Amino acid sequence: MRTRLAGAVVGTLLASGLTLPAPASATTGATTPKVYDCPRERPTVKPRAFTLDCAEGWAGLDRMRYSSWDARAAQGRARFTVVLDPHWDDDCSCITGKETHYPVTVRFDQPKQRRGVLVYTRVSVTFGNSQLNRRFDHLKAWPVSQDSL
Repeated sequence: MRTRLAGAVVGTLLASGLTLPAPASATTGATTPKVYDCPRERPTVKPRAFTLDCAEGWAGLDRMRYSSWDARAAQGRARFTVVLDPHWDDDCSCITGKETHYPVTVRFDQPKQRRGVLVYTRVSVTFGNSQLNRRFDHLKAWPVSQDSL
């Protein structure tokens, strides 16, 4: 009985020309860009960590905090972790070496529709001082993985 009454009320309101707002999940999901971390990962909004080298895992971001996240770009701060002098360790079947951490500014941008999902397709990293920006210049902008798109 309750369902019939609610349906009748909604039908009457719509027939009178009143429009109802879409549920929040229907309006934000399509317009809020997401990020694919590595292939076969699910896209997420505002990840707290992000792998920059999915194949070997020698560089990544963590402790991510965002100052903005909209349809054009996302910006924030993070800790950049890089393994210096990486080498393969047979004991753990992983890359090992000396981990070094740097504070960075992060930007996701170039949003595109992929399989019905709006996703950022590039991540850029800026270091806090010019020496580090020069040292890691070749590592400053990555395409976000599209293998899973």
